[in-house]
Amino acid sequence: MKTRLSVSQRTAPLPCAAIEAWGFAEPTIDPTTYRDNPALKRLISLGLGAVSLWLLVTVFWQAWPALFPSEREVLTHETARATNPIPAPRAELYQDPPPVPAPAVGESFSVQLPDGRVLKATFRGWVTHFGDLPLHPKVGDQYRILEGDGQSAQISWVWFTPLGWNHPAWIDP
Repeated sequence: MKTRLSVSQRTAPLPCAAIEAWGFAEPTIDPTTYRDNPALKRLISLGLGAVSLWLLVTVFWQAWPALFPSEREVLTHETARATNPIPAPRAELYQDPPPVPAPAVGESFSVQLPDGRVLKATFRGWVTHFGDLPLHPKVGDQYRILEGDGQSAQISWVWFTPLGWNHPAWIDP
């Protein structure tokens, strides 16, 4: 006698007798008697809605007082702020640093760049305007500009390659 195999995809390699012996009988649903149950769907929807509402309430329960303080708390904080004001910072007189004497022409010295690097620069002299700076100086050359009322005589420019650039440019250290 040939053993009959199961028709279900899940238990296809097993014989029907083994499936019945283990208690895994296939449920039989008659399509003519099977109907949709709208009451069950409504009950499941209401249950999921109630669980969602419960989660929202528990999450926002602790944050509620901070989001909506009572009038008494607001007045307490406003009164404390009005009676104990924090003084505003006052302006302070800023004084320019004393002028740095210019080194001799051709003298080398260390210069700290804005990014924190230290560069060995060589003082090459003074020019009257920024436009008078040389177009192709050597890397590390420094010039001071004398334009303006003499206050800007302390502005020095160094020919160096800035970080992230592939060519040198004038930098104000």
